[in-house]
Amino acid sequence: MSDQSDSFDEFLSGRLDAKIRDDAKNNSAVICDAAPGNQVIYVSESFEEHTGYSPEEAIGKNLSFLQGPASETVAIKKFRDLIHNERIGSVTITNYRKDGSLFRHQCELRPVRDAEGVVTHFIAIQRLA
Repeated sequence: MSDQSDSFDEFLSGRLDAKIRDDAKNNSAVICDAAPGNQVIYVSESFEEHTGYSPEEAIGKNLSFLQGPASETVAIKKFRDLIHNERIGSVTITNYRKDGSLFRHQCELRPVRDAEGVVTHFIAIQRLA
């Protein structure tokens, strides 16, 4: 996973302040494209341990692949609202690991802006609740 991990670190170093970078590196985190579909482009080293999914299984998908019948519709709506309104926010949600087991986590979503202030990506930092 070193190539993907290096790319994750490179992405963080150029776009986020030190506190957020450290938080993303020390937790399960993903970087998603801000384009329609919000595809995952990078995952932190602990993402696989947290979810059971390898980087290869997550990259190119929308994070909704972690959701299932127990995922709260209110939380899903809040995620969509945060993305649509390009706002920072936190959502607690029940999701599914690759093995089908449930996990509840708090997910902090942050838009990542370029030099002109345009949102180009979102970072989701996941902490077990």
